Amino acid sequence: MSATRSRGSQTASGEPLPTVGLMTTEAAPVPLMGVKVEAELRDFAVHQTITQRYRNTEPDPIEAVYVFPIDEGAAVCGFNAVIDGRLIVGKVMEREAAFDRYDEALARGHGAYLLDQERPDVFTASVGNLPPGSEVMIQIMTVALLGSEGEDLLYVLPTTVSPRYAPPQDRGGIGRPPAEALNPPVGWQVPYGLEVELHLHMPSAIQRLESPTHPMSFDLKGKQATIRLGEETTALDRDLVIRIGLESALQPRIHLERHPSGSHAAMLVFQPRMPAGEGATTGPEVVFLVDRSGSMDGPSIEGARTALQLFLRALPQGSRFNILGFGSTFHALFEGSRPYTPENLQAAFAYVERMGADMGGTEILPALKAALEGRAPESDARQIIVLTDGQVTNTEEVIDLAGRHSDSTRLFAIGLGAGASRHLVQGLARAGRGVAEFIAPGERIEPKVMRQVGRALAPAVVDLAVDWGGLEVEQAPYRVPPAFAGERLILFGFLPDPQAGKVVLSGRRGSGTFREELLVDLEACQDGVLVTSLTARAMIRDLEEG
Repeated sequence: MSATRSRGSQTASGEPLPTVGLMTTEAAPVPLMGVKVEAELRDFAVHQTITQRYRNTEPDPIEAVYVFPIDEGAAVCGFNAVIDGRLIVGKVMEREAAFDRYDEALARGHGAYLLDQERPDVFTASVGNLPPGSEVMIQIMTVALLGSEGEDLLYVLPTTVSPRYAPPQDRGGIGRPPAEALNPPVGWQVPYGLEVELHLHMPSAIQRLESPTHPMSFDLKGKQATIRLGEETTALDRDLVIRIGLESALQPRIHLERHPSGSHAAMLVFQPRMPAGEGATTGPEVVFLVDRSGSMDGPSIEGARTALQLFLRALPQGSRFNILGFGSTFHALFEGSRPYTPENLQAAFAYVERMGADMGGTEILPALKAALEGRAPESDARQIIVLTDGQVTNTEEVIDLAGRHSDSTRLFAIGLGAGASRHLVQGLARAGRGVAEFIAPGERIEPKVMRQVGRALAPAVVDLAVDWGGLEVEQAPYRVPPAFAGERLILFGFLPDPQAGKVVLSGRRGSGTFREELLVDLEACQDGVLVTSLTARAMIRDLEEG
């Protein structure tokens, strides 16, 4: 079998690998004996180790390639290999230089291990020159923020890499197109199990642990808990989602960390509490952009229909609205946004009732462009709500388009289905200065829809700025996103010389002002690398997304 790793998950002959999972570069399956995920969840952050155990049952040395998903916001902070009792520690290099070093090692007959990022939420691990009958353990360490859903914390472990639709311009040309690089066909039935063990250390008592996707067992004692999922119960056809309900969830705080190098990093957690008396935005325009491509068939399109019906009923009098369905083409219910009248509402419900996943491929870019450029002159506030499974290859173009219009239009997104692309859905919401929600099969839709309605129609805190007490701080995100009532806002910063004092977040909400303070307690500074890694990841994302 070939011992040369072609760039971009190809076989030795240059063909794209035929399945997501584990294989040799000749496209023959290789036994992946198991995958184990061990994670420490502390407050809003998670540090986890993914261990993959490979065995070569062939009579010759092989090269194995394993394609796997990862949290789109995670930072990879470690890569190790253990073979014959030897620990080999990975080193970060420029991508092309790393491939060259890997190929040179294989050409000399040495073992080599390579971790490569295909896109922000998909990585490829390559194990080269694995001797006959031998085993190797690959360990990948990551850090990430926990998600949130209302007042709950959310742990999400991606286990699926769904097929991505490639627009025509991404299917040909010189070099390997995104259609091949990002979209190998998916094999749901994989010959290995997934074992998960989570250790929770929360700032207040844990009141509730639940998973809408998988059965689990747990031991709960006050602020700490251990959650386990065995190989037999961890289905790999959907992402693992665990909700964590805390006694005191809405507590602003600051985490100050001293890195071994002597530098300092801070994570600020704000939970804006705002007066409930301020009414919804007057005269809003709401455009619903609905994915009707073939990949939405089944529970996803059913969820889209239910969500749209809830959205339509929740719109306030005086608003204007439209529905735009897209697939290979796009089609709007009305020529432009119409007033919220009984007649127009009846037409909208009839459209939703007959709406199917029957419009071909997922051409979201031209549809989003049409929605962004079609603003009604009568509206004084404009929101776009996207409902999609997000299975496209031109993700960065779509996110960039949303960001270019964020000053005039806020964008909210709902990811539908078991394999919804979190990178696209969350990226759209970040770029559009909104918030993302995800609806897994079997989950209740109404709470998620009503949260999005509240965000879209109630005034948000905008023009936010952070006063670090006179310190020169490298902050991320540099441009502070809008804040919504009762929802967390997390900011990071590198501090050259932290001092006791306070950090102030201020902004504007409607006709009023907003201000919230956090006290900096130097005695609470802890040694570590977690906050530093998250700060670095936030700054890299700022550079990536502009």
